[in-house]
Amino acid sequence: MSPKLILLVIAAYLSGSIPTAYIVGRLKAGIDITQHGSGNVGGTNALRVLGLGPALLVAMIDISKALLPTLLAKKLFVVEIWPALVVALAAI
Repeated sequence: MSPKLILLVIAAYLSGSIPTAYIVGRLKAGIDITQHGSGNVGGTNALRVLGLGPALLVAMIDISKALLPTLLAKKLFVVEIWPALVVALAAI
């Protein structure tokens, strides 16, 4: 693997590890989402606990966390598709 791909995989993994629903719960409602609903920090629990608007924000950010590194990998490695797939999997 090239150094660029390794850095992209690490960046995608780190961006995927950001608990978006937890952060949105703290900022929008001032609550710890892990203490409400199912206790999960995912989008479904954000919908249950925070409502549709914040849950859509969580969904958009979560999609972006995987999409942006994948598009960057696709741009840097134009000929090959596998680097983009590796980066996409790292973000999940």
